[in-house]
Amino acid sequence: MDDLATCFDQVLADAVRGLRQQVAELRRDVEVIRLVVSDDAGTFFEDWGGLPPVVIDLLVDAGYETPDVVRSASDDDLLAVDGIGPFRLAQIRKALGAQNA
Repeated sequence: MDDLATCFDQVLADAVRGLRQQVAELRRDVEVIRLVVSDDAGTFFEDWGGLPPVVIDLLVDAGYETPDVVRSASDDDLLAVDGIGPFRLAQIRKALGAQNA
């Protein structure tokens, strides 16, 4: 019976840990949404040169959190981002006014 209780406790602890991670991710998502709907949303998208939100999301999710970071990245680095191909790379370079090899 003790083994079953120990097993149950471990499963419960793992579930709680997973839920805490999900809550942390949701809180981060809420902060992003607040930024987008705030008064600074227009400025936020202007800073990104009018890139489509889906492209911005791909870049931010890959760790490129500001346009300046994207500008300094090589084409090869950006092409390594899941969802960024030659077409989107061209969009990024055109919108942000940078050409990196």
